[in-house]
Amino acid sequence: MFEFQNPLSFFLLILIPLFYILKYLGILKKINVSLTLGDYNGKSRFSFQSSSVKSLSILSNFFGILAFVFLVVSIANPCRMRREKIFTSRGSDFIFVLDCSPSMAAKDIDNKTRFQAAKEVIENLSFRLHGNSFGLVAMAEEAALLVPPTTDATYFIKRLNLLEIGELGDGTAIGLGLSSAVYHLINSTAKQKCIILITDGENNAGSVSPITAAELAKENSLQLAVIGVGTKGSVPIEYIDSTTGKMYSGYLESDFDERKLSLLAQIADGEFFFAQNLNSMEEFLKTFTDQTAENQTYHIKTDVESLYRKYLILSMIFIVCNIFIRRIVLKDLL
Repeated sequence: MFEFQNPLSFFLLILIPLFYILKYLGILKKINVSLTLGDYNGKSRFSFQSSSVKSLSILSNFFGILAFVFLVVSIANPCRMRREKIFTSRGSDFIFVLDCSPSMAAKDIDNKTRFQAAKEVIENLSFRLHGNSFGLVAMAEEAALLVPPTTDATYFIKRLNLLEIGELGDGTAIGLGLSSAVYHLINSTAKQKCIILITDGENNAGSVSPITAAELAKENSLQLAVIGVGTKGSVPIEYIDSTTGKMYSGYLESDFDERKLSLLAQIADGEFFFAQNLNSMEEFLKTFTDQTAENQTYHIKTDVESLYRKYLILSMIFIVCNIFIRRIVLKDLL
């Protein structure tokens, strides 16, 4: 945020039009001394290029006005203010388990792919719940922790946006993804620890049963939200395999069994939601996180950077330009 510490200084700018008004009225005049210079034949030794002189004079005056304006701005003491929330208590830990299997490239969520929609919702949520910790587990044929719970939302979002469809193979290892999230939350000291699973399929890969993972979540008092994303029926799909660079396109027959996903939430005493558009998914997550996010205490830290020196330097530069034109360039012409 940009502020002026001495805004009343801008009243000094009135002096500019006042100067020209007084000059126009003849109150401020140049002192002229009549002097005839010429040789014995009466021929003048000086010739004037009136148009050049006039242009340079106008430019000199313009530099003078700019010098005065920047001097006034410098006196007004411009400052750049940075206000930042400093949290003095710990928030909740959230780990997103995001399905990045090829089926997530189906384009049926408000003209976006399921993968794009999920990433957009996650990004919005991480900004809204600033101060809480967010982690990311990517899940397909394999599962991997990409970001451990962190309050650095910028880094979290950067890594989220780097994740691509097909990066971990073709499959949906829900049990492996959930158990990985559980493992990285067990030793957390946060009061509220939550796992948010976003997928469009059923478990067909990995060595861990989703039911076992859901039971582990319950045993360790972890909150679980399961979001089934997508629509049913024939939907267009197109993506580029990140490992081979090959493009795939066509139609996907979408008909996953939402009952199995609902069962996982039920086992962990969590919540299940079947999202078919962005708004409904955001509303569900807002409700869920409002219930689980920890109220935090914080104070506002304000950093003030004074900028008056920069404007003072600009003023001096324009003064030098004015003097150069008046005293060096036009000294023999005025």
